[in-house]
Amino acid sequence: KMHEFKTSYIHIAARSNGKIQPIITDGNYGFFKRTHILIGNEINVKDYIKTEGPIIPREELMAANEAIRERVLALKAELDARIEAEKSANESAAAELKPFMETVGKKLEADVSEVRLSTRLADSPCCLVASANALSPAMERMMRAMNKDAPKEKRILELNGQHPLIRKMKDLSGAELDDAVELLYAQALLAEGSPVPDPARFNRLLTDLMLR
Repeated sequence: KMHEFKTSYIHIAARSNGKIQPIITDGNYGFFKRTHILIGNEINVKDYIKTEGPIIPREELMAANEAIRERVLALKAELDARIEAEKSANESAAAELKPFMETVGKKLEADVSEVRLSTRLADSPCCLVASANALSPAMERMMRAMNKDAPKEKRILELNGQHPLIRKMKDLSGAELDDAVELLYAQALLAEGSPVPDPARFNRLLTDLMLR
C-alpha cells in the first residue's frame, strides 16, 4: 500500500552482492531519517556492464549509469501513477463514507478523538493512531503499572475504506450497527496490544456474531 508523500528524492542503496536498490524518500536528509520506500527489485549493475575484469572504461560506466538512471526514473513514474490512483480512490471513498464515519465518531466519541480514512492500511479494516505528542498505549500501561498518573489519551481511529468489512458496515443501522462499531473498536484495541474495556461483553458480541 503506497503512502502519499513527495517523491522528489531518489537515493541508491548499494548492496554487498554487487546490486543496488532504488529508494524514494520524502526529503533530502537521507533514507535513514526520513520516510522511505523501495521501488522495484534490486538492480544488478553487471547487467549494464559489458567489460569483464576489474577495469571498466569510463565511457561504459557512463552509459551504464545513464541506463540505470532511466530505469529508476521509469520506476518512479510508475510509483507516482500508483500514488495518484490511490489518492483518487481515497477521495472517492471519503465522500462516500463521510456519513458513516460521522456516525462511528459519534458512537465512539468517549474513546476516540477523530475517525478518518487511512492511507496506511492494506489488509486490516482499522487501526488506532496516536495524535501528535500523545503517549503511546504501551507507555500508558507502563505508567499505570508503576502507579503513576497516566491520562487517558483519545486516539484517532483510521478506517480502511477499501476493506470489505467497512463496505459492509456502512449499510448497517440500529443495534446491528452499534454492535459492529463496538466490535470494530475492540478489534483496533487488540491489534495494538491494548485490552478491551469489557471482555465479557466483547465475548458475547463475538459469540452472537459467530452464531448468525
